[in-house]
Amino acid sequence: MSPRSVIAGAFVILTCYVTSMAQEKAPDDAVYDYKTWECQIKGNKLTLKVAGNVTINSPRGEEYGDFALVEDSYCKLKKVEISVFDANGDKLFTLGKKDLAKSCGFGGGLLYADVCHYTASLMAPRFPYTVKYEYVLESKSLFFWPEAQLQHMIPVKKATYTLTVPEDFEFKWKARNADLEPWSTREGGKVVYLWSREDIPAMEDVDFVPAEDYQPATIIFAAEQFDLDGYVLQECSWKGIGKWHQQLTRDKYLTTASPPNPGPNRTAAELIKEVYDDVRRNIRYVAIEAGIGGWQPYEAALTAERGYGDCKDMSTLLISKIRNLGLPAYPVLVLTRDHGRIDLDFPDVYFNHVIAVSVLDSDTIWMDPTCDNCPFGELPRTDEDIDVLVNTESGGVIRRTPASTSDDNLTTRETRVFVDSTRHLSFETTMEATGNYAIYWRGALLGKSDAETRQFIGGQLSGGERSFRIRSVSVQNLQDADKPLVITVAATKFKPEDEIGGTVYCNPFFFNALHKREQVPLEKRLFPLDMVYPDSEVDHIILTRDESLPVNSVVVPAPDSISFSFGRIRLDSRVAGDTAFIDLAKAYSVYAIEVDEFGEYETFRGRLKDIVGQNVKLITAAQH
Repeated sequence: MSPRSVIAGAFVILTCYVTSMAQEKAPDDAVYDYKTWECQIKGNKLTLKVAGNVTINSPRGEEYGDFALVEDSYCKLKKVEISVFDANGDKLFTLGKKDLAKSCGFGGGLLYADVCHYTASLMAPRFPYTVKYEYVLESKSLFFWPEAQLQHMIPVKKATYTLTVPEDFEFKWKARNADLEPWSTREGGKVVYLWSREDIPAMEDVDFVPAEDYQPATIIFAAEQFDLDGYVLQECSWKGIGKWHQQLTRDKYLTTASPPNPGPNRTAAELIKEVYDDVRRNIRYVAIEAGIGGWQPYEAALTAERGYGDCKDMSTLLISKIRNLGLPAYPVLVLTRDHGRIDLDFPDVYFNHVIAVSVLDSDTIWMDPTCDNCPFGELPRTDEDIDVLVNTESGGVIRRTPASTSDDNLTTRETRVFVDSTRHLSFETTMEATGNYAIYWRGALLGKSDAETRQFIGGQLSGGERSFRIRSVSVQNLQDADKPLVITVAATKFKPEDEIGGTVYCNPFFFNALHKREQVPLEKRLFPLDMVYPDSEVDHIILTRDESLPVNSVVVPAPDSISFSFGRIRLDSRVAGDTAFIDLAKAYSVYAIEVDEFGEYETFRGRLKDIVGQNVKLITAAQH
């Protein structure tokens, strides 16, 4: 499902599809001298003139000279003018729409879309230089009212938005991450609004931030009513948006004279699982979006016949099949957690995904048929623990999808480690993964050759393939999402373990290297730390040695534990004869570490680093 908003990116991107902001730049690499929007509303249409001036001071800022515009059957570019000036203000050249490189028929993640992309990469012989642009967009529907992105990874000296509307025109607006109020005047039956902001700082370059917490200063708009190809939004509320979506989908479902006989002793959940598995396994995800096809599903019968469709097509087919069993099912409009969150106080049609839900007497079953690796009753991480719009018979209703827990997303490893007489270490690990862990591993391994699988597994080890020779890898239940994924790995370290002063040092924590997010600097950080999803890892390690390696005693890391509201670690260890037994459990119970928890998190990850850095010590007979 295509979101309707326009998001500016790179230098400036005009599009009816989601795009990314420019890569992080230092504030002095480039600067917007100004950005302006002039929007006029007439009936169900809008005309938007966008202009800007950006000064590029160094090679790292050259990306802001990359120009990209998109138009489709609803949004048309009527004028484009881009000029480049040198440091003295002399014009070097000017481009119009016909001078831009043009490519049509594709979009992000789509097999086909009725969009045309116009691009140019603009540079000058010497720094600094300036790129000045102006374009005019005409939209056939207020459904496509673009937002205005005021903030970027470089500073903006001044940004203004002027809106001219009829006096009786009803709309709403909101400034996100910006303190703004408009001036307004009345002229000849029209109202003119002006928003203005100066000295907008560059966004910080921060890694691992939840999408909802890392949004630029933006002004968003929504018309109280609009018409999209005859489908009319009467009321811009969550209930009204649901009713509008019902118009789009009303005649797209399968029909049947009467529910089939499900047979004896079958529960509703079992019946729903059967049709969910059928759609998930037999309908390929393929997105073809032309015209209203970015928002309206194809007929469920057509999706079933051709064996492919996008999220709204697959969900429409799934809902049809559940309803034809005589059971309730509803479409769910989603803004996935990797794109932010819906604003509960600002009803709008900005969604990028559609899933399904069935509400039974004893259970609510959420389903995302586009997730090939999701077992029945589980959602992918991007759908978890977010507010969504469920489209019921009476209209849209806000509900929250279930969160997963650390016990749901579990990886358990049973590892046998052997140290031979030359102090070379080898191991065999059997790993069992469930929940989001299993979804991740299946997505990473499906379709890979044996060599690619070994390479990927090697990359998960502490030290990677440079430290280990992968002897064998086997994977079970790779294509059966209803069962835990099981991976067995056998490997040998290239170098012998260190021997110092008669002690052999063996580190058995092969899969426990700290993730990059567990090493992020937290000093002065103002954003939560994204942990992706709650998870837990449990390691059971048994270490033995070749009898010809003389050992007087075995020393294992001391038991340890630490626990906070966001996570816990526990290390248990013992020695029986010459065999070391080590159990390590680590769990995160949250999707993000909040800023006020950073002090405790520093302590937590410091202890984790110390634990996985410890060795089993084999004290040899040669030591006195």
